[in-house]
Amino acid sequence: SYIKNFFQIYIQCLTKKYFQFSERANSKEYFIFLLFDSIISFFIAFIFNSLLWKYFFMITTIPCYAVSIRRLHDVNKTGWWILIITPIPYIILYFYGLQVLETTSQILKILFLITLIFMIGVFLWFNTYLLLKKGIPDANKYGKPPTD
Repeated sequence: SYIKNFFQIYIQCLTKKYFQFSERANSKEYFIFLLFDSIISFFIAFIFNSLLWKYFFMITTIPCYAVSIRRLHDVNKTGWWILIITPIPYIILYFYGLQVLETTSQILKILFLITLIFMIGVFLWFNTYLLLKKGIPDANKYGKPPTD
């Protein structure tokens, strides 16, 4: 069944491909990982508690980066592009947010909200691009095209 196949792809990303930053991942593998990871993360965060979610997040962060980098390789982009999306903007936003929380300035709070909306937009654009962009059909410097 499709669900069983999808779950196997997700588990493979968490086990066999946990530290695999080389080679390529097709849009199906990328989508399935994001989908299952989001569903499980949502379930843990809202049904259980935040401590369990933090452990889950720590466990799945590396494979999330790995599948994203492999997906970038499939569209013939360097894995360093991942730094544009994470973690650098979020570190900047975090420290910026700490300053905003300590101020009463409405202008700073509005600027923080605009920045946050912009970053969410960039994140959504990036993931949509990786989901919809067709991979290079031939071998590239990152390896042979992934098989389904």
